[in-house]
Amino acid sequence: MKTNRKIFVFACLSALLILGCGKQHTAKQLVSDFIEQNTTVVPSISEVGSLDSALYVTDEAIVRMRQSAGKNGIFKPGIRYGERPQNTSTLMMLSVTYTLEGSQRAPKEYRQTFYLDPNLTRVVAVKSDNR
Repeated sequence: MKTNRKIFVFACLSALLILGCGKQHTAKQLVSDFIEQNTTVVPSISEVGSLDSALYVTDEAIVRMRQSAGKNGIFKPGIRYGERPQNTSTLMMLSVTYTLEGSQRAPKEYRQTFYLDPNLTRVVAVKSDNR
């Protein structure tokens, strides 16, 4: 009986680990695609934080982050963001460090936090963490 319980617990923990890694990979790919589509050069991602939830991101904060991203010179004009889901206030967030190298600029490292919809299908906002 104890052996069955140990096998069951091990199987449950393994399943959670696999699902967690799958979401992390999906979020990283979504952010990587977003950066590639919205910058003029291909990024070289050097560090990815852990996927986490963000409960207290207001609509006003999303508007400010979008405006700031439009002015920072990293992204092309006209970024198409996903909308915040109406049925939840929770977003997912992922911090990423990457380098952009272009023919007309020296390589520069950026650290940003990307806010994603809970289904990990769209980037809702991006905040620059550079100092």
